[in-house]
Amino acid sequence: MMPQPPFVFEHLARVTPLGMRFWDQVSRATVSDGLVVTAYPVNNPARKVSAIANRSGIFVVQGLPGLREVEYGKGDTDFWEKFPPHVSPPNSAFVVEVVDERGRFQPFQFTVDVPVKGLLTWESESADSPPKAFPYLPLYSTPARSVPSGMAVLRADLKDGATNKLAAWAVLEARLEGQPPVQGIAGKDGRIVLVFPYPEPVSGPLGSPPGFPPSGERKPLLEQKWAVTLQAWYSASASIPDRPDLSTVFTQQPATLYATVLPEKTLTSVTLEFGKDLIVKTELQSELFIQSVTSP
Repeated sequence: MMPQPPFVFEHLARVTPLGMRFWDQVSRATVSDGLVVTAYPVNNPARKVSAIANRSGIFVVQGLPGLREVEYGKGDTDFWEKFPPHVSPPNSAFVVEVVDERGRFQPFQFTVDVPVKGLLTWESESADSPPKAFPYLPLYSTPARSVPSGMAVLRADLKDGATNKLAAWAVLEARLEGQPPVQGIAGKDGRIVLVFPYPEPVSGPLGSPPGFPPSGERKPLLEQKWAVTLQAWYSASASIPDRPDLSTVFTQQPATLYATVLPEKTLTSVTLEFGKDLIVKTELQSELFIQSVTSP
């Protein structure tokens, strides 16, 4: 007698309203250890829910207030096509906070409408490139992080040239020929670090015309130098939050960096030397002065 197939009395589905992956741009790897990720309704911070990292390093959030009916939806094609008009409640706005207990990455927060189908995507921000969507959220290094050997490092203490206050949460971008731009976010104390691979070794002195010295002659690695172009964004604020909102950080005003204060001279490029941290600062100052181009 052939065994009878099992009889299914009820099929239960569970929808995860929000899934996120966090990406370290230095190690080029997913990070989950040490991160504390929480979410709460925009208007009710007291109802905070912790996200849990699965074996793939993806943080998932379940049990969000007001989304029980959504979480127990079928999660099939019809569900996502009809959602949110035929599901109660409609898309809800939640604040997600991200803090690194180990101090390697800058804290931040952002607001997102949930549920989100698939992984939450992030659009890259760059001055002259169209946005690109990536299935992760980037992590921005703090000056306290350990720097992998063989990587270049740029450091600066940013100070508002108009108010003489720390330039908290300013954005600095470095560009080297042949490499994608590298961005960093200053901390609440104005300190910033950018960590990135060294460019390919160059032949001849910095700025030499192509073909000098003759092909095959290359300066020793310890004598290698590269030009680094800098660009910054910064908007002064009366109050400094403990965690910046990413949407606010990347909508700041273009800013001017100063090579000298008296007379005022703009800083647009610096020179990176192999094996040495690149410390960028305004001449005769211990900080790098920055000012929004819209400042009076």
